[in-house]
Amino acid sequence: MPKNDTSFRERLARMILGRSADHWFRRGTDLIEGGGAAGGMARPFEQSVWVMRAIKKTAEPIQAVSLVFSGDKRGGRQRLENPELARFWEMPALGMTGPIGMADTVEASVGWLKLEGEFFWLLGDEWLTNRFASSRAGFAIARPDRMRAIVRGTEVIGWDYLDARGKSHTLLPEQVIHRKFWNPYDDIRGLAEYKAGAMAADADFLQGRFARNLAANNNDQGVYVVAKGGMPTDEQQAQIVRALREKRALASRGEFRPVFLTGDLAVEDPKVHAVDAQFAAQRIGNRHEIALAFGVPPSMFDVKASYSEGASSDRFILIEDTCRPLGEKLCDAIESVTMLFFAGRPRVFASFHWDEHSVMQQVRAKRLESVDRLWTKGMPMREINEYLALGIPEYPGWDRGYLPIAALPVDEVGEVDEDGAKMPDPAPAAAGEKRGDPLGRMLAALEDPATLQMGSRVVGEGRPDGRAPEGKASRLWAGHMRRRRPWERRIEAAVNRHMFAARADTLSNLAQAQGAGLLAAKVAPGVAPSNVAAVEIGGEMLTRDPSGAQIARAIAFRLDKLKNGLWGTIKIILPQVMEAAALELLEELGQQENAWTDAPADVLRFLQERENFVGGVSDDVHREIMQTIEQSIADGDGFDEMAAKIRGRFNALGAERAQRIAVTETGVAYGRNRHEAMQRAGIAWKQWLSSQDDNVRPDHVEAHRQIVPIDAPFKIGGEMMQHPCEAGASAKQVINCRCIEIAVTGPDDDGL
Repeated sequence: MPKNDTSFRERLARMILGRSADHWFRRGTDLIEGGGAAGGMARPFEQSVWVMRAIKKTAEPIQAVSLVFSGDKRGGRQRLENPELARFWEMPALGMTGPIGMADTVEASVGWLKLEGEFFWLLGDEWLTNRFASSRAGFAIARPDRMRAIVRGTEVIGWDYLDARGKSHTLLPEQVIHRKFWNPYDDIRGLAEYKAGAMAADADFLQGRFARNLAANNNDQGVYVVAKGGMPTDEQQAQIVRALREKRALASRGEFRPVFLTGDLAVEDPKVHAVDAQFAAQRIGNRHEIALAFGVPPSMFDVKASYSEGASSDRFILIEDTCRPLGEKLCDAIESVTMLFFAGRPRVFASFHWDEHSVMQQVRAKRLESVDRLWTKGMPMREINEYLALGIPEYPGWDRGYLPIAALPVDEVGEVDEDGAKMPDPAPAAAGEKRGDPLGRMLAALEDPATLQMGSRVVGEGRPDGRAPEGKASRLWAGHMRRRRPWERRIEAAVNRHMFAARADTLSNLAQAQGAGLLAAKVAPGVAPSNVAAVEIGGEMLTRDPSGAQIARAIAFRLDKLKNGLWGTIKIILPQVMEAAALELLEELGQQENAWTDAPADVLRFLQERENFVGGVSDDVHREIMQTIEQSIADGDGFDEMAAKIRGRFNALGAERAQRIAVTETGVAYGRNRHEAMQRAGIAWKQWLSSQDDNVRPDHVEAHRQIVPIDAPFKIGGEMMQHPCEAGASAKQVINCRCIEIAVTGPDDDGL
């Protein structure tokens, strides 16, 4: 029979020795005390510090945060406070000696997930037969190796559980809460992370035992007596031991006497042995591999002098990459138990409150440092809160972005050009596009007086304190003004920007005039200082002995620059205002937004009509600044005095003209397209509505609530107007007007 026939050798061993052949043909490593089937660990959680710490590292962050419950209620998911449910989850599971707390339940469940790839919570029969009981026994956490699936085809129809006493229990699927890791090799049971790290854990275990035994053997500091010619007899051994003891006794008294041994003998002192650097490096590599297998940053298994904080820390990576997913798996199991607790009604959601963990608080503190940079770039706080996951509670105004330019909201300031000045949107929003500002949606809270606060008083209409009077009509009027006001602010900001640029040009020209000596002496009106050489100021060439009017014209800003810049901005904004007015009316009537179109030729014609009004304002400003400069020259003012007068005049003109242009142009655009939208929508009757306050002009007070057919004009102070702010009406009926036109069902439909 061949010598390498293992089966023959095993049969022979059984016949002769009566014992399992496996007992006699083990490797030496298989006989290590406490070794497993392959010579490694039999109880890794107990025998490997790295396996134990990896499991505890992943369980402890989950144990450190609160378990919270929420339910679906009207208005969204809200936190659920149920004392009975809270008491149950304080001690939810059964241990060897009684109930165990939530922290122990988390550790045991996470531990089984890591070691076996799955955990089992077993519910007693009372969970199925007495669902509405006020109290229930906790569930049992079963060892996965004692669970056996009962399968019919591919469906699990039950579980067989073998308890610690060896008794078998058959359980329904509803009684077994089974959660697992994905296993590509088994559709029913989970695959443990420890399986991937078992080799590294076993290697580290064996290396540790080797190092321990090596150190233990080094404790033997006695001598070795080696017989080279054969084993000494018992009498010789006794003689050698006696001689060595006498030598040691004499040495303890300070006497050193040589020892002579007969025979071929040698006495050797033991040498100290230690592991080398490669051995230590192998152990470090093994523990890092264990950490990776369990989802723990390997650096957490090393000694560090300092630790990083926030999102760059290993603790944050551990929570985000490992602990949170584990928490989600636990919450899924908790929700399954809780649904039985409430008999499935209502649906309850479980989650761990990670925001209260110290690491997440550090991360939030770091993220808060980015808030100011984002907010000053115009990003609304609502988007910042969502982007950085700050958990900031909602507050009024957090959905609007702000820029430092004029301290206005982003949707009212617009973009900024290369000089830092505000520019309008390049094109109107497409029809049907949902706007983020208040312009495209009818406010749902028009009846709420708390929503009627206006930004500021505007000359011509509105109460001085900015609030509308009481009454349904006034609330309706105020709601329309709230939606119109952002457009007014955009135009007002545009006018202010160009007025500021004109003021800057004027002051720059004034400085050149000062340098040329044009402001050196007091002269009579119309007479300039003498002996002044030709000089160019602001693009204007002044010859010798210029008049006061010539100096004023040179110092003042260029009129064409203000006209072109101001109208170039406003003509881009006005089409957007027109579209917004029409879409708002269609929304109020419940019609589709895309039903509105406006012919380009009509828009162009409207803009040409309005250009004259805006250009006339520029002419007025230029004329008044010229007069201010001429009078200052006549008064013999120096640079500082003249500069102060120019600034003051610009400030007064800018505030008044910017407001007038903004209110008037917005009102004209709104009035035109709102009226046209009513006609296209088939409205038969219309009504005039004013603010009803002390600033309403008398003609508009008289016209308040006037109802006429859609194609008939309103009678306003002897004039016939199709709608408020009609472009063809006289200036006294249009400038600064804030009246609105609303749809009614008939001549008697005065429901206001």
